[in-house]
Amino acid sequence: MFPATGGYFALKGFTAEQGFQFDYEGNYWGSGWTEDESRNPILYYAGRDWGYREPPKKAVTTDSGLRIRLRASTDAFVLGSLGKGEAITILKTGERATIGGITAPWYRIKKADGLIGWAFGGFIKVLELVMASTRRTLSPWESAPGGACG
Repeated sequence: MFPATGGYFALKGFTAEQGFQFDYEGNYWGSGWTEDESRNPILYYAGRDWGYREPPKKAVTTDSGLRIRLRASTDAFVLGSLGKGEAITILKTGERATIGGITAPWYRIKKADGLIGWAFGGFIKVLELVMASTRRTLSPWESAPGGACG
């Protein structure tokens, strides 16, 4: 699908090497054209789902038609959409924004089919906020922190 010369077109903010690009978030890009007469452009995209500082969280969408975007912005390219009640994984929490009177963070998300992008958090319910600490029963010779040992 790529031109035989290995050529590419440059996109602002990306570095390129032999027709493939990586952006500052580690997403992988490739561009090409269909081999038929129409020569329609094709954009190949693979988002990164590893190396984030926060642990991934499970979440679900609360409305249908939520767009998955290339960047955390309503002006960004739409990669796909989510249905109501769709399970997703939150990879990263972005900046807060107000859209349609709702203030929430943007989330870097991953769909079950592997699509990775940004979605506005105003229509996402986080199911796992923070992992709770593990409780255990103390043995007779241990004392609770700050407790007396007898």
